[in-house]
Amino acid sequence: MPLLKYIARLKRIDDLISKKSTGDSFSFARRLNLSRSMLLVYLKEMKELGFPIKFTKSKNSYYYEEEGKLTTSLFEKRHLTREELKKIGGGIVNSNNLKLICNNIRPMNYNLCIHY
Repeated sequence: MPLLKYIARLKRIDDLISKKSTGDSFSFARRLNLSRSMLLVYLKEMKELGFPIKFTKSKNSYYYEEEGKLTTSLFEKRHLTREELKKIGGGIVNSNNLKLICNNIRPMNYNLCIHY
């Protein structure tokens, strides 16, 4: 299956799970125009990728055990917050009126500095 079609299908599955409007596996598969066995393959693959998918009998729907979602891109830039930088050993450096948050990333032995 082409990658873009696969990702589009994952997005649709993610959307329905996020809304907790899947129904049981038969209804869910029908909404996606898939066989039940193919849906179960997708759900298994998503779980292997780290999606915390669960099923509740009381609401008859799949849901995420933890809050989260499928990202819209395969490559997403991550921006660390000030607090995250401090937790991993960083600090704030003032040099020539240039305020930088610097962090020594130990495994790769280089400094990460962010200007703000």
